[in-house]
Amino acid sequence: MKLLLTLLLALTFIVINQALQCYEHDLCINCPDLAGKITTCSNTEARCWKLAVPLKGIKRGCGENRCNVQVDTGIFQTASVCCNSHLCNSAPKRKNTFAVAGISVIFSLIIFYYH
Repeated sequence: MKLLLTLLLALTFIVINQALQCYEHDLCINCPDLAGKITTCSNTEARCWKLAVPLKGIKRGCGENRCNVQVDTGIFQTASVCCNSHLCNSAPKRKNTFAVAGISVIFSLIIFYYH
């Protein structure tokens, strides 16, 4: 029983102290697959960030100093967002965009036809 309790406590300690992992790469347009771009942040870096720069691309990494930064140059506007869970600075998942668009078109045609 003591051995089981010790192992459970050790496992909990390992999971709690696991460093944050983020995607990290330099500015890129049409960025490559992010699977090979995973980095483990240092203990002082508790956030992942993603910076979007128009016409230059996207950059990702670890750190606090890039959170919630917005720069408006009058021509371009950059934005940086942060999050604090593992690999949270990836691109948003596409959600049934084509299905929603298709249903909208069909619904519009039905309304147009019966009106």
